[in-house]
Amino acid sequence: MSRILLGSLTAIVLGTVDPAWGDDARTDRDKLQGAWQVTEGVSDGRPVPREQLERMKVAFAGEKMSIFPPDGDGRRTVENTFRLDPGKKPKAIDATRAEGGSEGKTASGIYELDGDTLRLCLPARLEKDRPTEFAAPEKSGLVLLTLKRVKK
Repeated sequence: MSRILLGSLTAIVLGTVDPAWGDDARTDRDKLQGAWQVTEGVSDGRPVPREQLERMKVAFAGEKMSIFPPDGDGRRTVENTFRLDPGKKPKAIDATRAEGGSEGKTASGIYELDGDTLRLCLPARLEKDRPTEFAAPEKSGLVLLTLKRVKK
């Protein structure tokens, strides 16, 4: 009986990452957990103003990705679920809206994780093609963000 219970619990816990993407996705997901402060940003070829960057945060908890936009009032938090595919070059992230009018729609982006630095390149509009490089030139419709882990 305890083997069945242990097996079921293991399947539930391990089943939260797509098996096709394997242990690397689970490892990267674990490394992303916690709060991140946006330190640099470019949107459609234009730098994001410093005063906005200082108010932008991203938090990862389990498979949930919360984006706190620069308005800072907490009412516009964008809730997503996310999936990683570290086997792609560059590594892929899919952020799917968990609520609101865009619920179920996905932003297909790329990510690069280097210790306490995370780079994300995502389309500004949902359901667009995944970027192929870490750049957000003018008229590309892309946002490139550099984030630093928030230390406790």
